Formats: sequence, structure tokens, C-alpha cells
Amino acid sequence: MKTKQILLASILGILASCTNSESSENQLQESNISQDDANRNSEANNNNSVERATESPNEINDATKIMLGTWSGEMNGKKLTVVINEVNGQSLSGFNILGTTKRALKGRFQIGSWDQPCAKAYDVTLNEPGDDKWDGVFTLKFVGYRNSNESDQGLECVGPYSGSEASGSWEANNGKLSHEFYLEKQ
Repeated sequence: MKTKQILLASILGILASCTNSESSENQLQESNISQDDANRNSEANNNNSVERATESPNEINDATKIMLGTWSGEMNGKKLTVVINEVNGQSLSGFNILGTTKRALKGRFQIGSWDQPCAKAYDVTLNEPGDDKWDGVFTLKFVGYRNSNESDQGLECVGPYSGSEASGSWEANNGKLSHEFYLEKQ
């Protein structure tokens, strides 16, 4: 509540002191960013479950814990394995194996949405190299879950995230094939 009052006072002060609307918008955005950073630091210190900007060390650590590793499932009647062996900033890389065919993967991710408490999702796009006529693009959602405890204050998310599921689709670059799949972390 106090944070909202500080934010409202900051916004009103900025609007009152600026005559140029473009300058007001820039200062308002900077104020919101600064206030958001302060809120994130405060909430992180209180061990609250709050999504942070993708660039923050905590977010990168969560993304790494959730996505890094070997994921297996089935696509088009064949075993599909997706291995994420590096998460760096908002980029990731690895490889996939479908049947006996192994292809390199490189892509990017961003924070996604998942309508469940104590869960965090990442939307990922992974590209195969493109030097084969059947190379394509994987579009996935990786989801990690935390344990939860019920208390007088409500639901509390505890412990680290662990990657437990991924689902998505693959589409050939030539547009002639597409498939959906579900993966579990191994």
C-alpha cells in the first residue's frame, strides 16, 4: 500500500512539473522503471514470488533451472528429444533428435504466462540451422513449478523452480509440415 502511494505521488509530481508532454512521458517511464526496480528488490528480499525482468540475475537463474537439460516426448510417431545445454541472457542453444536425425538449435526466450500459482513459464523459439530442406522452427512453452504451503497469509511459494513440462509445435521452414508435441524433463 505504501509503495502504491509513493508511486502515485511520484507520478503526480512529475506530471505537475513538466510542461512538455513528451518529456513527461519519458520521466514517467523512468519513474515507473525506478519504482519497479525498488519493488522487485523489496519483494525479492521478502522471498515473495514475483516475476522479474528477464535481464535480472534471479530471472536468468530461474530460466536456467527450468529450461536447461534434456526433454523427451513424441512427435509424428517418433521419439523427440530436445536438449537445452546453454541459457545466456535471453538466448539459448542446444540440439534436437527426432528418430535418428540430430539438428542444432538456437533461439530466444521471454517470460510467458501460465495461469497457475507458484508456476513460471517461458515462451521459446528455437531455430534449426536451415541448411536442410526439412529444417524448421520449434515454438515451445517451458513451465517450472515451485512447491507451495498454505498459511494464514495465503498461498506461499517455496523452494526453487524445477522444469516439469514443455509443449509446443514445430513447423518446417518450407511450410509443408507442422506437428505439435508435449515434452517432459528427464
